[in-house]
Amino acid sequence: MLEIGQETPILVRRDGDRFVLVEGLHRLEACKALGEETIVGFLVSRQSNKAPSPYDGEADAIREKMERLRTLRLAKEAEEKRRATSDVVPTEATQSSTEKSSRSGHIATSAKPANLKDWLAGRERDGFRD
Repeated sequence: MLEIGQETPILVRRDGDRFVLVEGLHRLEACKALGEETIVGFLVSRQSNKAPSPYDGEADAIREKMERLRTLRLAKEAEEKRRATSDVVPTEATQSSTEKSSRSGHIATSAKPANLKDWLAGRERDGFRD
């Protein structure tokens, strides 16, 4: 789902004022887990068990629109994450006078590491000392 998106639409049928999922529970759950708010689906009748063609022009247009929106959302999230991490990591020029070089030669900062990889690198650099 992350790499190629939703290839096959889910199938739903109308039941009064609501929709009932006919096919595609795993696709629906995967989209929910990825934070998607919309999903491509076909409305089928109760009598028909045969799904409409996935090559329908309207479905393709919806898929393309959803892919553009997904790309924009992911780019926005990446930019926000980049800004958040760049705000946390101090540069050498802006460090206070209390942040002096330690015995091991690196600069000690009070900022938390941005991720587990940075934390582990810091621990290894410190000889796994606190």
